[in-house]
Amino acid sequence: MFRRLAVCLSFATVLACVAAPAASAETRAEPKSVCAALTVELQAQLDSIKAEVGAELPNGETVADVQVNLKSLTVSLEAHGCVPAVPPAAGTEITTCLELTAKLHAHVHASVALQVSASPDYIKIGAEVDGAIEVVGSLIADKCLPESESTEEPEPAEEPAPA
Repeated sequence: MFRRLAVCLSFATVLACVAAPAASAETRAEPKSVCAALTVELQAQLDSIKAEVGAELPNGETVADVQVNLKSLTVSLEAHGCVPAVPPAAGTEITTCLELTAKLHAHVHASVALQVSASPDYIKIGAEVDGAIEVVGSLIADKCLPESESTEEPEPAEEPAPA
């Protein structure tokens, strides 16, 4: 299982990095909607792993699968320009968004490190997930990431009845 996790994480990172440049021209037209969709998916995956590690008997394979998704989503957020790249290029100004992005990566990687140990500690993994959830909330609050956008069309206003 752990070898599969390591291979999947490596593959997911490569896939996200290779696919992102090809998609970047398309995403520049609507980066907010792409970033919003990625943010919604990231929040859903965090909720999923939180529920799994909080279960009486967590399923290690499910936790590992969600960690692969989390890693892919954090890389995709960077690749689409939703959050600053970590580590930053030389001379890049250190901003709150950059700091929060680095913290998100740290929580995701720490949860993976705890999962691939000889004896996974799901309480500590849960604490890292809580940290990631808090960071995502801060990224949204500080406007580093957009809140989810409604994809529904606004309902047309009713016309007044003729008098």
